[in-house]
Amino acid sequence: MRDQEERGGGWDSRPSEERCFRCGEKGHHRSRCPNPPLYYHCKDCGHIAPNCPYKESKGLKLCSYRFPRQTFYSLHIPIEEEDAAKSPISATMKIIDGKAFVSKVTTELKYVINSAWEWQVKKIASDEYMFVVPSAKDLDFLTRLQELKCKINDITTSVHKSDFMAGCCDLLSQVWVQVCGIPFWARKEKAVEEVAYLVGDFIEVDKKSLPGLGPIRFKVASKDPSAIRGTSKSISMAEVST
Repeated sequence: MRDQEERGGGWDSRPSEERCFRCGEKGHHRSRCPNPPLYYHCKDCGHIAPNCPYKESKGLKLCSYRFPRQTFYSLHIPIEEEDAAKSPISATMKIIDGKAFVSKVTTELKYVINSAWEWQVKKIASDEYMFVVPSAKDLDFLTRLQELKCKINDITTSVHKSDFMAGCCDLLSQVWVQVCGIPFWARKEKAVEEVAYLVGDFIEVDKKSLPGLGPIRFKVASKDPSAIRGTSKSISMAEVST
């Protein structure tokens, strides 16, 4: 550039061929970029990495591998509103009194509501079952009573609308976890997220706990939160860029 000035040509007024690291287009620097940002991961415009609506799509992740009996795979798939609206209505049945099985719950539902309906009953806890309801009207009928005394089997239950979509293979519980000993140069949200997969499926980090040298709090989804205990040593490596 100095040689060019000395030759009297001044600065080159032709469009630069450099690529902008903000929008991905050529011809200008990111400091003078007039375009909305482009996030390279999803190849969509208008947002940066922290605000990416597709950031939950991280591929298949192995979670809770610190505890072998609690290990599971997690795959986050964005659901369109239209698909969510078409999803079958699911409900849960809590056993208040008596001993139940999948077959017993299915028999009672067929007797009370609809004998031809495929109820898809699944046991999700020691005293709780999930099933698919034919209609919102049937759900309203089942949830209207605080207790439902079954007619065929000697069990007493209560039914509630479920927030889980029908067809899910398992239910996870959310819990806050503390991690200690993370060095100051690794106290970044992304680094904490990777650590969180040791104990569960990462949900969020308490950003107020990142500064300083104290414990960092993060929330995970886990098969059994009570199983998250003890200590685990890990090695932190710093990569210095020049």
